[in-house]
Amino acid sequence: MITRMTTRALGLRWCCGYGQGNFQVWNSEGEVIVYNDGDFDSEAVESFCAGDSGCQIAANVDVQPASSEAASDGVITIQTLSADDDFVFSIDGGQSFQSSNSFEGLAPGTYEVVVENGAGTCTYTDSIVIAVCDFTDLEITVTHPYSVLTTDGSIIIAPTSGEGSYLYSIDGGQNFEATGVFMNLPVGEYNIVVTDTLGPCMYEFERLLVPSGVVAVDEQASIGPIIRVYPNPTDNQLSIELESSSALSQSLQFIVFDRLGRVLETGSISAGSTRETIWLGGYAPGTYFVKCLSEDFEQNFKVIKM
Repeated sequence: MITRMTTRALGLRWCCGYGQGNFQVWNSEGEVIVYNDGDFDSEAVESFCAGDSGCQIAANVDVQPASSEAASDGVITIQTLSADDDFVFSIDGGQSFQSSNSFEGLAPGTYEVVVENGAGTCTYTDSIVIAVCDFTDLEITVTHPYSVLTTDGSIIIAPTSGEGSYLYSIDGGQNFEATGVFMNLPVGEYNIVVTDTLGPCMYEFERLLVPSGVVAVDEQASIGPIIRVYPNPTDNQLSIELESSSALSQSLQFIVFDRLGRVLETGSISAGSTRETIWLGGYAPGTYFVKCLSEDFEQNFKVIKM
């Protein structure tokens, strides 16, 4: 806000010399935002907000829905984006104001938001609806794929509260389905979003599908040759080692995957050998999977890279 004061007694003039006169202020679009007809005694004070569109307050309004039609637990929070910090707030169309920008304990309904600056010369208005969101809980059942190469995982989402109809997504809300059953999923990270068809309720969850046939690196498999994958965690170097050179009559293949199932490294331990080393220095810290296999067996290991 800018306050312009013109004083005749000091001889400060805008237009017409000492004595009778008037003054105007325009914005960049040529609109008159201040006009004084010159009918004042010793001084004139005009208040206005500088800017191309005259007097404006920019604000965002956040709304928390009510939990039922009978509940009074909705919340309206008004965040002003203007530089001035001298604001008052109303949700009843300006009938009453308060200095706090948060209104709690609100029932479902429509509220007329008004924000004013301290001088009462600039305002922001908006009509806000507090809807009912009775969807407060759900159940997510995850079945992990057997390995990084299979697509037998699943995610089943079932709301356990609310009475509305819902839409379901496992890709962060890019695509929605009317059913919460997602089958034939590979290893990977899934961003679950559930929303009701009217829009006010939305919940987000993350689920990671990992191979269910994974053994820890310090465990020994009950079938097949004994394989060690170490160290774990590792900074850069990872070794795959057989218990003895006679453990296999054929070469052992190994594949390194990231947690999205992408192949990063491949190699083999030839028959008669016992160890190979993999360099992971070029990959980001996180969880990785090592698949060791031959014609008649398969073992999967989980490794943490620091």
